[in-house]
Amino acid sequence: MSRTLTARVASEGVAIGPAAVIAAADVADDLATDRSFDDVAAATAARLTDAAATVRAEGRAEEAEVLEAYVLMAADPALAGGVATRTAEGAPLVGAIRAAVAEVVAMFLAMEDEYFRQRADDVAAVGRELVATVAGIDASPTTLPDGAVVCARDLTPADTVHLDLARVAAIATEQGGPTSHTAIVARAAGIPAVVGATGLLAALEADPAAEVLVDAEGGAVVVGPDASAREDASRRIEAAARVAAEQRTYRGRRVTFAGRRILVAANVGGRGDVDGAVEAAADGIGLLRSEFLFLERGDAPDVDEQRDAYRAAVEAFEDPTIVRTLDIGGDKEVPYLRLPREENPFLGVRGLRLSLAEPALFDTQLDALLGVADPHRLRVMLPMVSAVADLEAGSARLEERARLASTTPPPLGVMIETPAAALLAPALARRAAFFSIGTNDLTQYVTAADRTNAALGSHQDAANPAVLQLIERTCRAADAAGIHVGVCGEAAGDPAVAAVLLGLGVTELSVASGRIDRTRWLVDQLDAERIREVAHEALSLPDADAVRELVAPLLP
Repeated sequence: MSRTLTARVASEGVAIGPAAVIAAADVADDLATDRSFDDVAAATAARLTDAAATVRAEGRAEEAEVLEAYVLMAADPALAGGVATRTAEGAPLVGAIRAAVAEVVAMFLAMEDEYFRQRADDVAAVGRELVATVAGIDASPTTLPDGAVVCARDLTPADTVHLDLARVAAIATEQGGPTSHTAIVARAAGIPAVVGATGLLAALEADPAAEVLVDAEGGAVVVGPDASAREDASRRIEAAARVAAEQRTYRGRRVTFAGRRILVAANVGGRGDVDGAVEAAADGIGLLRSEFLFLERGDAPDVDEQRDAYRAAVEAFEDPTIVRTLDIGGDKEVPYLRLPREENPFLGVRGLRLSLAEPALFDTQLDALLGVADPHRLRVMLPMVSAVADLEAGSARLEERARLASTTPPPLGVMIETPAAALLAPALARRAAFFSIGTNDLTQYVTAADRTNAALGSHQDAANPAVLQLIERTCRAADAAGIHVGVCGEAAGDPAVAAVLLGLGVTELSVASGRIDRTRWLVDQLDAERIREVAHEALSLPDADAVRELVAPLLP
């Protein structure tokens, strides 16, 4: 009998296929072991660190960041203290871990903030990893049928690291939210996914390999869909496949908007991402997040290591590669830098502020960039600029290192991601070689809504007219100064927002490699004259929903 469950959309799309249930191992609370919790925590952290390195090397940067956060949770002193108290009272280690984890989970669930409530899922996942270590469970690749719909109560990092995503048609879980590990993995891989499908595993008990339909557009999971539901899903999947096939014909093509070439470049957050960008025939790299070289290690990379990485990226493309200088701060753990904890790291010593505060670190990175053999295809970009003096200080440092190396510095640009930078765009444009708009942070700062807080999701929309007005000001300043302006935030891959961006004067859209074909296709389908009119009309609308409603009829 068919059963339909409601769920929350984590990654859009529709898919149907045989269920592949991933169940947590059954480990008894009183499992005998002579291991100490310190040993278990260290072993778990080491395993998660290795997993993070694996996915980062594959270009799965967001997934790696989640795993790195789990490493910190596994070594949390408060959790260790809770376990120690219980084992001292005679509790077996597995039971003590579960009780201590449950206490922390309950604390998070009691919070009103939805973001923190969802962190309870992360703590529970770390608890399962700790128990698996005690039990000696060795994570190994999960065998999946082709086109499988992966079903689970939740998916831990260890689960997804060992999934063959090429065989996964969709993912459905009973737990998790839009910022959960499952959602991050699915979106990065372009796999339809839903979370919060309560009762899913119970519905699959009778037939764990039953056919499952995931509607990650309407927010539903159908276990054992009837013929009508299968037929409807097949039509939708075929229609999406036809569009995807048409989009693939744009691979490597040049596209224009209003007679001007639009670069569709790639965002790169790891070594593996460069290969993906090459395969997608990207128009260069619109954002190379250099911090991937600095994370998950005991010391900072030297000049040679950095230079080799930058050179490999630059030499892979005819179009420019934009390298963002180190963008880390109090919100990211880099133990060897000994960064102080900050109450509000997004407003703290991060990006260029940190580089200027750590001149030796900055000089090493600049020396590596100056050592790239073909500087004509290299662009350097400064993050977290909020004053003209920031750009001048970064520029002076680059010019000094270039003088010492007897070479010419590459073009230096600014990442427009603070309201101050957008408001000062006319002054910055007279000194910068180019602009690149980081819509993720710009939206966060404009709306005063933490972009990691799912409860504020309605505020985190770059279609917000307040954000668009700053982008329009930035584009006008760039045009007046005769410099290039791109967008490297998530908004560049959002069709409705991307259309408005083009209408406001953006000339480069930098997106994840998997979105390059469809972004080129989108640019080619748009009516430039009409889009320009609508883009400027959008500036006076009251909210993001109104902007999207205005633009929707003009999208292909």
